[in-house]
Amino acid sequence: MTTEPDPQMSGTAEGLIVFLDWAGRTGQLGSNTAAAYKTAVTQVLEIDGEAWTATNIQGLDVEHQLDRFARLRANRYNPTSLRTYGNRFRAAVAHYRNYLEDPTTFRTNQSKGTRAKDSERPQPSGPGGASKGNERARRAGVSSGVGGATEAADLVQYPFPLRTQVMAYLSLPRDLRRSEAQRIAAFVASLAIDSESDLGAGQQEGS
Repeated sequence: MTTEPDPQMSGTAEGLIVFLDWAGRTGQLGSNTAAAYKTAVTQVLEIDGEAWTATNIQGLDVEHQLDRFARLRANRYNPTSLRTYGNRFRAAVAHYRNYLEDPTTFRTNQSKGTRAKDSERPQPSGPGGASKGNERARRAGVSSGVGGATEAADLVQYPFPLRTQVMAYLSLPRDLRRSEAQRIAAFVASLAIDSESDLGAGQQEGS
């Protein structure tokens, strides 16, 4: 009787995706964090074409890959979004490599009972710390005053019906400017998972 190899232990990009699914499902990572990491992994590696899932993550030169990604996607994402994807990709790869070293003792900060630090929710996007709404606004570039982010007391939380049975909440300054709203819209758009047609275009460009 033969035993099927565990794809999560393959050390490939496919294994990384399976690992992130597992981490989000088991609480090793927050479900939103795991989903954001999966999006970043897909975006960064798909520049290598349809066979990107076979990429050897253990032997990958992360910084070289990110340099290529930044060059090939400069016309699609602004510098802030490129940095966000880069930081998320680094974090995902680091977690996966640590897991492969010893799956039995693998733990993340979140699995130890603490909220993800900035390294778990890479700069400049995503929530973190106790003031989630304030952090979201600050990382999206919405701030006021001199030398600091908007105080939580100056933020208003707006519910937004994203889809059926899913309510999103935006914490924004009372005096939100049009330019800031446009920046937020562009930032949120950069987090979306591309359609199949977009993925095909990306594969052709990176091939």
